[in-house]
Amino acid sequence: SKTRATQGFGIAETVTFVLSLKKPLTAAIMREFQRQPVGALREVTAASDLIDRLGLLVTEEFARAREEIIV
Repeated sequence: SKTRATQGFGIAETVTFVLSLKKPLTAAIMREFQRQPVGALREVTAASDLIDRLGLLVTEEFARAREEIIV
């Protein structure tokens, strides 16, 4: 986040990058659990929650880094 902030990227671009991991990760989980739909749902939900939390963390870190640059 700090690197992207210093490179001039916006917060939306940075968080979009993190959230873009959902599609390929979901596809990989679905392939792995194709015969276990309940397991697939559990794993996709867990992965989605994790990526959402990572997005929030990146948002907070980006804002903090941006404030350091401004000050």
